[in-house]
Amino acid sequence: METIEICGNGNAGPAHQVRETCRGIVMTEDRVLLTYLRKLDQWFIPGGKREEAETLEACCIRELAEETGYRVIPQTHFLTVRETYPKWLYISHYFVCSMDGQAQAHLTPYEEQMGLELCWMPLNNALALFSHRAKYSEREVQRGSYFREYTALSSFRKKYFYTGGK
Repeated sequence: METIEICGNGNAGPAHQVRETCRGIVMTEDRVLLTYLRKLDQWFIPGGKREEAETLEACCIRELAEETGYRVIPQTHFLTVRETYPKWLYISHYFVCSMDGQAQAHLTPYEEQMGLELCWMPLNNALALFSHRAKYSEREVQRGSYFREYTALSSFRKKYFYTGGK
């Protein structure tokens, strides 16, 4: 398992708050499952916050079921990304997941308010989408999240996805 460190602009020392999440990369043929927050115009690899005493795998399973309505089986914990900002440390654990059926989605009030939607997007299109992080130059955390998701999908493609020699 690889760990990557991202240091945000203006990082002024140790973080005061930590947010740990688990995210799952789920593929069908050449398409990856993404979530989209319509009101924020922001994309993510599905996942969310780890609860106290919850294993990383259990968090991944629960979060993907709640956000997407799909049951998944985490196959491999292949990447951890640590993002440091002036007051925050974000730790994101990425899993390669296989689908294991349907579940009942349970969106949080915030996700409902932001208009969370699901999208199966070709992997190369998702990489292109997340590579355009410069357009968020005024919103550092969003720019950082796109860099994080781009880094995760790039690592996934390199390690697990056959690209026909490309």
